[in-house]
Amino acid sequence: NYSYPADAIFVSPSGDNSNPGGIGSPKQSIASAFATAAAGGTLVLRAGIYHEQINFNKSVTIQAYPGEVVWMDGSSVYTGWTGTGPWTRALGPNWAPIDSDRYPHNDPYANLPEQAWIEGVMQRQVADNSTPAAGEFSVNRTARTITLGSDPTGKEVRVSDLNYAGVFSAQCNVYGIGMRRYSPLEMEGISALIYFGGSSQNSVVENCVFQESAVHGISSARKITLRGITVQDCMQSGIQ
Repeated sequence: NYSYPADAIFVSPSGDNSNPGGIGSPKQSIASAFATAAAGGTLVLRAGIYHEQINFNKSVTIQAYPGEVVWMDGSSVYTGWTGTGPWTRALGPNWAPIDSDRYPHNDPYANLPEQAWIEGVMQRQVADNSTPAAGEFSVNRTARTITLGSDPTGKEVRVSDLNYAGVFSAQCNVYGIGMRRYSPLEMEGISALIYFGGSSQNSVVENCVFQESAVHGISSARKITLRGITVQDCMQSGIQ
């Protein structure tokens, strides 16, 4: 329940980026609101899911509208599966292949960044091009396909296809927002749901939730304040 200034820019999944950003005429994307905001401005996010990744290179405050639930979500719903077991479909347009051998690990699958969920249950990734068993999935990087070992018929399947929610290179405050289901690339260095570098020292992250990152939850190379946060189900470390 954070108050907001009179000149705040509002964002809603049902908004329009051609709108000026008032409370009755919100923008649709965080990126559009950020581009409009002056340094030191405030972005107020209305309830819903925002499928975005953004580089925050000027000082702003990003906060949830009082009493509303806001998620930045790096996954998309996948439909149109073919086969009778296992089940396969093309990877979406946001997916991009990586050199998974660039950073060797004891676990040969540690660099594979994809994540998949069936009805909210995370599936286990196995080797590229292999045939997954129930509860598992694999990716074919040459054919650009993903294969499930469990039947997706009549179920919601989500696949992560964005790498991060936010990279902060300026001092910013983030209040009351959830971020989940992103697949950062370890090889890129910015290997977390959110990363603080550049001139982001003294940023504040408060009452936020970070879930289901393929690598880290929060990564910071600067002095920042974390207060009242929840970090869970991150594949390497929660806070780096």
